[in-house]
Amino acid sequence: MRSIGRAAGWNGEVVSLPRDILPKHLAEDYDYRHDLAANTSRIREELSYAEPISREEALRQTIAWERNNPPKNIDPEKFDYAAEDAALMRLESKGCLRRGGRPVRCRSGALVRAAASAQTLG
Repeated sequence: MRSIGRAAGWNGEVVSLPRDILPKHLAEDYDYRHDLAANTSRIREELSYAEPISREEALRQTIAWERNNPPKNIDPEKFDYAAEDAALMRLESKGCLRRGGRPVRCRSGALVRAAASAQTLG
């Protein structure tokens, strides 16, 4: 998430929220206690695969394409910045978030874009 934000010129904060505070529109049906990992050594060894461009350049090109080809239909149910702000305030009231959006050690859950520093990627 942070890499995508940087590539898009976004300088907001990404905050990890406990599931009990996470707004419903951001909750996914996945158990984030487990890590996801991919091993690309086989394709690299057997097919001599290597990326033709850097990860950073790939992100820049993808973001440029997304900006030039926005979705025709956007579901407004997926955007509830007031709920995100309220979740951040709850986290702060529990002592898990300092002013300015800097998180401190707490139980973590899924990720949310900090609406307190709301800038859009587009």
